[in-house]
Amino acid sequence: MERVKIFLSAMVRPVVTGAIYYLLAHLSLVAAMGSYGIATIWAPSGVLLGILLLTRRNRWPGIILACGIAGVTANYNSSSDFLLACGLTLANLAESLLVIRLLSPEARRFGVFAEPYRIIQFAVAAVIAGLVSATIATYFVGGWSAAVFISWATTVILGMLIVTPIIVTMAFHLSSKRDPITARDVAYGVLAVCMVASTTILVFAQDTYPLLFLPLAAVIMVTYLFGPTGAAGSVFVIAVIGSLATASGHGPIPVLDVEQETNVLFFQFFLGITLISSFPLAALLAQRSRNLSELEQSNRMLEMAERAAHVGHWRLELHSNQLTLSDEVCRIHGRGPGSQASLHEAIKTYHPDDRKIVLASLHHTMTTGEPFSFEARLMRPDGEIRHICSSGALERGPTSDGPIAIFGMLMDITEKVESLSELEKARNKAETEARNAAILAETDQLTGLANRRKILGDLRIEIARAEAFGAPLTIAVLDVDYFKSINDTLGHAAGDEVLVQMGKIFAGTLRKVDMVGRIGGEEFVVILPGTSAQAAVPLVERLRETIAAAHWPGTQLKQVTVSIGIASHSHGQDDRVLMLAADKALYKAKRDGRNLLRVAA
Repeated sequence: MERVKIFLSAMVRPVVTGAIYYLLAHLSLVAAMGSYGIATIWAPSGVLLGILLLTRRNRWPGIILACGIAGVTANYNSSSDFLLACGLTLANLAESLLVIRLLSPEARRFGVFAEPYRIIQFAVAAVIAGLVSATIATYFVGGWSAAVFISWATTVILGMLIVTPIIVTMAFHLSSKRDPITARDVAYGVLAVCMVASTTILVFAQDTYPLLFLPLAAVIMVTYLFGPTGAAGSVFVIAVIGSLATASGHGPIPVLDVEQETNVLFFQFFLGITLISSFPLAALLAQRSRNLSELEQSNRMLEMAERAAHVGHWRLELHSNQLTLSDEVCRIHGRGPGSQASLHEAIKTYHPDDRKIVLASLHHTMTTGEPFSFEARLMRPDGEIRHICSSGALERGPTSDGPIAIFGMLMDITEKVESLSELEKARNKAETEARNAAILAETDQLTGLANRRKILGDLRIEIARAEAFGAPLTIAVLDVDYFKSINDTLGHAAGDEVLVQMGKIFAGTLRKVDMVGRIGGEEFVVILPGTSAQAAVPLVERLRETIAAAHWPGTQLKQVTVSIGIASHSHGQDDRVLMLAADKALYKAKRDGRNLLRVAA
């Protein structure tokens, strides 16, 4: 069952095409005015060519076969000569296939009648195919005959040039989703056909005045309204009415009082001139319509892209100071789409602190011709502040006499600015936290002095500097006397208070270049850069005396003393050797009675 449906569906187009082909062939032969039964136009040729242009190649055999049978039947009924009927039909089939062969693949689509150069290509192909078809037909008629050749060629060429465009363009509009045919279009089309038909009837109903220019004017008018379809349809209407009138001896053409074949040729010449006059105009109008449609679509796409990217464009005409804003620029300004503003009003929308930047950028571009770019803040009517970036350049006229406008792009970068601001805050916070972490990692939490890792690192740096520059370096190691007794008798809080006060004494007594750190429970080290042992003794001694004379409120202690060991750096010593020497001097001070200063030997 499914195969039967597919078969019947495939047979519909060939059968319908064959029936139409036969009907038009029969009518053309009945109304024939030339010798050997050749009509003014051979409409079946246009029908077959149009259907083939609209049909996939794999379905051509059925259509060609159906039209071949229809053509042989119509020609045989007219001439009663089967061989002649087959030869004439062969000539008609060959011309359609030759036109398709001569057309480029692009021209075989709907666009064949929408561009001027495609129409020229189609017309040339139709003329060549018509001449080839006339040669074949002349052969089968029975030998060379100029009258038969010319009559056949003009007839089939006009058939293809008039009928094929109607079929193809109508199919295009019927299948178009963007521009479908509406009831209004149909009504206008009927009115146009009636106008052309009535004008043609008026001209061919009388034989007093040569009014052939009136149908031509009607064709031009319909072409302007309906494009290629209107042009081809109008010429077809004129061809039908004019053929019938001329055949019956009416109209301005029989008035010429020449042979019937000459009347036919003259009328065909008139139809050809009408086509030549209308088709280029139709193609140009179709091209214009397509360009406008593409421009409209491009503008829509541009608006969508601008809205998605928060980018708009503006244009300032220099001679009139007229400012044109795109819809997205209006939205960025907080206004409705289509809103416009003068240059003065546009400048006032910027933040007062940024207006000079905007004016300076535009003035620089006007003076130097260089492109501009600036960032500024916009103030919306509701008070919201938006950050924008605008860039552009001068627009020059086609004659390059000078700039005619400034064209610029405007981008809303508020989110970017806010993101960068948040990122900067986060970076500053991270840096602060990192610094605090570094300080915490290198600071003794109780005294606020450098911890053991920090002060010993500083010592190694100072030793390297002393080695490099030959500068003196001395360190002092201090230890609080009887500190364990303080903790045991007065508590650890009192011991901690002693250590805190020691840190304050160091800060108030030592020089700015000196460094001090806590390296143990109650043990400290002082680094004295650029100081020899001899010069360090009075400095450290003053520190010892200050500690011994200090008051210790809140600790119930009357006095706290320290023992100090001093060691001076010698070339080649590292920090461990230097610290060991100072420790030995410290132990000696303790053995000698405490609250003393001793220098390493």
